[in-house]
Amino acid sequence: MQKKLKVTRRVQNPSTGQISNEQKLVEIDVQPGWKEGTKLTFPGYGDEVNGKPAQNLVFVIKQKPHATFTRLGDDLECEVTIPLKTAMFGGVATVSLITGRSQNIQIRPIMQPGTVLTLPGLGMPIKGTANKGSLKVKINVKLPTGLSANQLTGLRQIL
Repeated sequence: MQKKLKVTRRVQNPSTGQISNEQKLVEIDVQPGWKEGTKLTFPGYGDEVNGKPAQNLVFVIKQKPHATFTRLGDDLECEVTIPLKTAMFGGVATVSLITGRSQNIQIRPIMQPGTVLTLPGLGMPIKGTANKGSLKVKINVKLPTGLSANQLTGLRQIL
């Protein structure tokens, strides 16, 4: 993904000493997997004053919160909610991936709420390698609502 930023720098006219503002367009080729705190330096794009060469312009990557995923290093965390029936008897749940694709995951019978399933290779790209971190999926269980007194009594007897 490419990000274009307009920056304003101060430039001093060497003959008059007058300082003026100059705008430059900087294009950053954002790489998947960059971590917060990664520094990008653009030599000569900074202020040029007091007869000194233009300074460097440095950008520091800041991570924005995501609606679905939380990043922990190279791993991603998310949550998926499954119905009680699937938690009790097993089945398949669908998880959205950071790429926009979906992944089916197998739910084993008697899945406890709060269980975390680790899916290797579905996290963030690891810089300098072809590997990716893991996707950690926390299982939430949706309890049924609107049960009648007879249904609740039947469940109580079974459990």
